Amino acid sequence: TNGVGNLERSFARVADIEGNSWFMKEGSLFHFGPNGTLKYSLPKETPWKQLKVIKNGGVWLFSSLVHKFENGRWEDYGPLPLNTDQLGDMTEDKSGNLWMGTGHGELWRLGTNRVFSRFKVQKSTASELGRSILEDAEGNLWLGTGGSGVLRLKPIVLKTYDSKDGLASDVVRSITEDRDGKIWLTTVQSVEWLGTEEGARFQQRDLVENDLPWAIYGDRKGGVWVGSLGKGLWRLKGENTEWFQDLKTGNPTVFGPAINVLFEDREGKMHMGSPDGWYEIGPGK
Repeated sequence: TNGVGNLERSFARVADIEGNSWFMKEGSLFHFGPNGTLKYSLPKETPWKQLKVIKNGGVWLFSSLVHKFENGRWEDYGPLPLNTDQLGDMTEDKSGNLWMGTGHGELWRLGTNRVFSRFKVQKSTASELGRSILEDAEGNLWLGTGGSGVLRLKPIVLKTYDSKDGLASDVVRSITEDRDGKIWLTTVQSVEWLGTEEGARFQQRDLVENDLPWAIYGDRKGGVWVGSLGKGLWRLKGENTEWFQDLKTGNPTVFGPAINVLFEDREGKMHMGSPDGWYEIGPGK
């Protein structure tokens, strides 16, 4: 533990693109990397609610205020538009803006000028807007919702995809983009993908025993990984499907209640997170 005590009592743990771990514990921020564990004091504001990794290193930290930690120092970005615990997914776009989903039917953008903008979707009843957020290769934002399907936000145009466009459910849990530019997502009952051609509709990808898909991730080798709620882990590539097995028993993986995080590090190694811990995925295991 390198002097930081029991990590099970830490919270808001995230991993950056280098594969290093960031986490908060007892009023401090820890960075666990190749040079050991570094400890930094948190700003004097509680309770801290969420961490989010910055693309070029460092983390965002959220309470009623927003702080950014980068290059060994804190910057104060002021208060959230609403003091809320209902924060969704977050992502930085290619221009450096931070997009934040909420449980208030709003999408927030923290611009590079440090000003918040608030967006609502007309005629949408979704309270969870931005449950998951992805920026694709063309700069479009894809927003998973808690009941209105998946939304595509172009620089000017916002388009909604829902059951009318082939989705099996309008509750979207996770979104990713594969190497060919296809958009993949998981709903409460399906794994689906959308082609790049004009007018494309979502199509389902059938998986044996995968009745509760959860996290989804497109890797750099062209594969798409799917983690489920207690049913295991799959890798899809073309028409092939690989069902991963447990390292110890050789049985199909059951990593607790859910595989809710999938991540590829700089070296191309895949990692997964569940309530039972953090795992590195090896060949076939």
